[in-house]
Amino acid sequence: MFSASRSLSAVCIFMAFLLIAGACYGLVVYDPSPVYSYFQGMRGYYAISTPALTDDALATWLNPPALGTKKASGIVYMHSYNDSTISGDDALGFAYKNVAFGMEFMKLREPEISLDRQRANKYTLSVGGRLGKNVYLGGSYAWLNSDICDLDRGSTWSLGLLWRPHRMVSVGLLGRDLNSPTYHGNEFKPLFEASLGYRPIDKRLTLFTNVLLRDSKLEIRTAGGDLVETQPTSFFNFGVEARPWPGINLLGTYDQDGNWSIALSLPGGQGAVGTAVTTEKDPQPYQRQTYGVVGLVTSSRWHESVINPIKNYVEIDMSGSVGEAPPRFSFFGSSPRYTTRVLVERIDYAARSRDINAILIRMGDVSVSYAAADEIRQALIEFRRTGKKVVVYANTPENREYYLATAADYIVLAPNGYVGLNGLKLDVTFVGGTLEKLGVEPHYTRVGKYKSATEQIADKAFTEPAKEALNAVLDDFYDKFVEDIAAGRGMSENAVRSIVDKGPYMPVDALDLGLVDRLAYTDEIPDIMKEVVGRSTYRLRYREFAGREPARPRWDEPPVIAIVYGEGAILGGSNRDEPVIGDVMGPRTLSGAFRAVREDKNVKAVVFRVDSPGGEMAASDHIRREVELTAKVKPVIVSMGGVAGSGGYHIACNGTRILADDATITGSIGVINMWFGTRGLYEKLGLSREIFTRGENADIFPSWREVTEEDMELSRRFTGEFYEKFVKDVADGRGMSVEAVHGVAQGRIWSGRSAIDIGLVDRIGGLTEAIRIAKEDAGIPADEEVAFKVLPEGLGFWQLLSGEADAAVTTGIRLPETAEGVLKEAAYMELFNGEPNMYLMPYRIEVK
Repeated sequence: MFSASRSLSAVCIFMAFLLIAGACYGLVVYDPSPVYSYFQGMRGYYAISTPALTDDALATWLNPPALGTKKASGIVYMHSYNDSTISGDDALGFAYKNVAFGMEFMKLREPEISLDRQRANKYTLSVGGRLGKNVYLGGSYAWLNSDICDLDRGSTWSLGLLWRPHRMVSVGLLGRDLNSPTYHGNEFKPLFEASLGYRPIDKRLTLFTNVLLRDSKLEIRTAGGDLVETQPTSFFNFGVEARPWPGINLLGTYDQDGNWSIALSLPGGQGAVGTAVTTEKDPQPYQRQTYGVVGLVTSSRWHESVINPIKNYVEIDMSGSVGEAPPRFSFFGSSPRYTTRVLVERIDYAARSRDINAILIRMGDVSVSYAAADEIRQALIEFRRTGKKVVVYANTPENREYYLATAADYIVLAPNGYVGLNGLKLDVTFVGGTLEKLGVEPHYTRVGKYKSATEQIADKAFTEPAKEALNAVLDDFYDKFVEDIAAGRGMSENAVRSIVDKGPYMPVDALDLGLVDRLAYTDEIPDIMKEVVGRSTYRLRYREFAGREPARPRWDEPPVIAIVYGEGAILGGSNRDEPVIGDVMGPRTLSGAFRAVREDKNVKAVVFRVDSPGGEMAASDHIRREVELTAKVKPVIVSMGGVAGSGGYHIACNGTRILADDATITGSIGVINMWFGTRGLYEKLGLSREIFTRGENADIFPSWREVTEEDMELSRRFTGEFYEKFVKDVADGRGMSVEAVHGVAQGRIWSGRSAIDIGLVDRIGGLTEAIRIAKEDAGIPADEEVAFKVLPEGLGFWQLLSGEADAAVTTGIRLPETAEGVLKEAAYMELFNGEPNMYLMPYRIEVK
């Protein structure tokens, strides 16, 4: 967890040189600052640190409230200088999130006229927590074990408050010796420390002042009553911290007695080394004494270093599934390997990391929508614009994998592989013939001539309007597919179309046509990376790189952008994972998520990521209503993934703005009402039913008796009224007339590219662009850091055992593709048994 940068060893050698040089210049024995306590241990020697500034593992001793920020996780080692040798006092501290433990191994002088120093070990347990936004409380308990009898087993309490109302302002208050411990009859009454930090040039320059206060002067006497020293009631110092370059921190302090300290620290990777030198007045006239300390700190956060002799390339194993929402717990390991947001975010971070000069993608079989693939591809292109390189190694890339690969500078193909670039296909399975053989008779009404969800179930082929809509979407997909490959490989679009028409390609042919740049085996990758990058570079696995948490030096808590995921079929109840069909989005979960972000004052804007083919109308409408209410309070930016149609569009239409990818499938504004007559199936199985009713419509939408015209008329009324409601919701949400919406509705699906022209979408863009716009609409500067609140929260193992999830455990069962498609259709429709009215797209619309 706390591994340091490889460059840290070089820095350590440099700091050791400083330490030895300092000792050679005659550093003398040091004493603590003018206001101190025998119970504070080495705290008195850290003249350069203040409660307002300290955020690292030194907070163990200096600033327990800082543990509440959860920035202090790490390990710290401190060692003091003396006049003739590098031996001295030592301190070792461990901090993890809100808790820290420190050990100090010292030699203390008793308050006598003596040069003898006695062993004293101090142990400190500290804890901190968050009281509210930018306000933290913390305290510590310390006890001693020493050779000084009166000090042995002594203890002291500390309590502090940290307030950071602005990114430029930090206020620290710390009370020490709150239990007024005694030593040789000297009562060390509480000592209060107040500090203020101010950053006029954000992170680059910090000004600070520190004041120590007691309610009266403290006279320290020997056991025999002789006065050793008198400590004043107050003492203050002030200083400046500068960061002229990333990886270099300079700090200096000056106090009311003319004492001064200077310090240099060099952070790099997950560690930092530093040294500080302090000079103080000596009782003898015109004499000063000098002492110093050297330290090593590791951190859970990653710091850029001024020295980066080692360059790395990040190796990403691009295989398996790429999902949207954070994965649920799975007993079978079938959760998505990556999520789109995190993967794109990591690629962007790699572009800004000084020790990363390339990305290697080991391309395998990737399960990802074309919309998400496009966003990942764009992130790789942005990475390349920094001058860094992207290399793809692939064995047998099919259309989707090759499309992703064309974002690279260099594509390497296995000598025994192939390039499966042979055009896009939209394959739909119909179950109407199967139902006919089984004796099941589908009955339905629909509004919208393009509303084809019923056709996959009830018929054996699409109607002409449905074919028109699907072909238009496929044309848009194919145009973008060709455009992007042409741009990526430096070819004309006509050349790419010709190549696609003749695919797939064997390795030598792919090389000759310029589809790949080289044929090579995996053992040749290191040499290829060196050749492409132009210098020695070392592999850094994605898992290691993804574990980096960049240092965030700003003081206040950054503004929060909420990301709410709406993924899967829309059904009543909570989010869950249904057998066969997979993810289900429930209004109970989504409504709760939107209420939470609406009521959270820290959340400045919401990004609603939608990837859904629709489902139950009532469930969709509940979610849409929560989006509408939230958009009245703060911006809600809708980001459409691979599919956001029918009910998936309905829940999005009240967003402040709607973004989609060129390859998003959206629209499908229409309604179906469908049910099944099962009498023929019962008779084939030798079963029969007898039904008794009271009320004329008790047997509505019958499954046993013959369907009458009255049944169909009732169904048409249902679908007509629900369609009018759907169209009106879209018109109100999009600021369009009902007539305009009706003109582009009628159940027709659209690509994101076409949806721009008809007003259903505001602009083309992925999740990254949606986050940028959310910041803009919330009034957050483009370059300002934000934090993310991701909802719904992923469910863990213990939550599943405690029953907090509804069938939320995913399974790893895979079926043959055709059989899986048929079962999904059947399972999908079965879920709506008893709820025949739906805002539903054709479920199995997938471009391959």
